[in-house]
Amino acid sequence: MSGADEVAQSEVARALAPLYQEYLRRLDEMAARVKPEALLREPTTRDEAGLLVSGADGFALRFDLADDETSATFEVRSAHDDAPLVSRLLIGALEVELKPGSWEALRIDCRFDGPPVPEDAVALCALLRAFAELGHHGAFIARRDAAVWSGRIHSFSVLVNGASISALYDFGSCPPAALDVLLRALDGFGRDRAPIARVIIGGPPPDPRRAL
Repeated sequence: MSGADEVAQSEVARALAPLYQEYLRRLDEMAARVKPEALLREPTTRDEAGLLVSGADGFALRFDLADDETSATFEVRSAHDDAPLVSRLLIGALEVELKPGSWEALRIDCRFDGPPVPEDAVALCALLRAFAELGHHGAFIARRDAAVWSGRIHSFSVLVNGASISALYDFGSCPPAALDVLLRALDGFGRDRAPIARVIIGGPPPDPRRAL
């Protein structure tokens, strides 16, 4: 890996750090409202038989916080979007545009020059989901954060609309350095399959009625 590539990787994490830090701030504020002895951080949910309950994406249903004493669960949601530090990056041959967004509902658009063939669309959806699954199981956690938050992606959905495939991630406490991995994979996908003209991170969430 060249020195320029290493700089580009670190720029991704730095650019998205404000979104991540604001989410953690909101998370800490909500956690402070629950008794410390009853606080559950990013817990999964189990049914009466002790089996994990799955969300609509098939992943284990995970909340931001829960109160073990009252069984109340809490989801942190921002009232406004947070701005990244830069608006554009180049990752390999991949052009990346960054817009204001929310870490707990972050949109990632992959835009082709034209509608991809079905095989390429299916393959890209699978890649976006595979990344989410890795993050859901804690593949990208930073060791220094492990004692407080789980570092996991909470949920995921994907939508196909013509020449655009959009993923919506609740990144939870997954660190922004994880996006280095995804963008490298998207760059490689564009070289091997249908070229991706541009990736846009942030912006309003896509219409959930078209979710796959």
